[in-house]
Amino acid sequence: MFFTKTAKAIAWLMVLLGGSHAVLGFAMAILGDQAMAPRYLGTDTTGEAIDEGLKVLLIGAVVGMLAEISGSIAAIAPRDADEE
Repeated sequence: MFFTKTAKAIAWLMVLLGGSHAVLGFAMAILGDQAMAPRYLGTDTTGEAIDEGLKVLLIGAVVGMLAEISGSIAAIAPRDADEE
């Protein structure tokens, strides 16, 4: 269960950080000056920031799904008496 809980925490962090990076990229692309992207987003363009943010968000979602599957399997799997 340790790895399942850790994976869920990592997945949430990835979703939150990736989503915020993508939202900041969109906001800067629409409202701000594109020349500020290297300073505030760490990328050359706002498009790269959006791409990186969405990649992290999607990877976080996949990690979260795998953690949920792991938790479901652990809940239905019979436990041996020797493990207790």
